[in-house]
Amino acid sequence: TLWWYLDASAGDLDRLAQCLDEQSCVRTPPAGALPDPAASRQMAEQERLALKELTTALEYTGQPPLVMGQKATYGELTRMASWIAPPFW
Repeated sequence: TLWWYLDASAGDLDRLAQCLDEQSCVRTPPAGALPDPAASRQMAEQERLALKELTTALEYTGQPPLVMGQKATYGELTRMASWIAPPFW
């Protein structure tokens, strides 16, 4: 379901951040495989937070979270979803 994929994706990003921080990589690419670990760590944290905010907002309000006082746009949600699961076509 959607909830499982959102939670699993956040968990994957948690593991990636841990891999980059501690060089202990379980179910992630090797830390050395990423060309810019600092930027990858920052991106992983930002996307994990966005997923958690999306999950919480959907669960409690049935709506995506507000972005700068406005509802999140389809493009913002699509950008996040395409990072989680790139299109297969």
